[in-house]
Amino acid sequence: MENNIHSIQLRRARNHAEAIVSRFDSLNHFIDWANRETGGRLYQLTALMRQREDEDGWWVFKAWLRSAEREKHLAATCILALSLTRIQRKSLNHG
Repeated sequence: MENNIHSIQLRRARNHAEAIVSRFDSLNHFIDWANRETGGRLYQLTALMRQREDEDGWWVFKAWLRSAEREKHLAATCILALSLTRIQRKSLNHG
């Protein structure tokens, strides 16, 4: 029963994420929105990755973001992860 409920929540979250992603006409607009939604943590993450001695991390992340623009379901997956993190935090706070 719990798996079924989790599956329904996941499907709703995915549908919601895809609806959000479809509103953006560019990768930059999506990044700006995602940064606001994460309280600035997205930009902090990219800055940390740029500072790393091993630049591969930054380039991999940048390539992923570019692919998210071409394939919006990847961006939806990112939003879904953010949503699930919020759900987990709420359940920890109330549980």
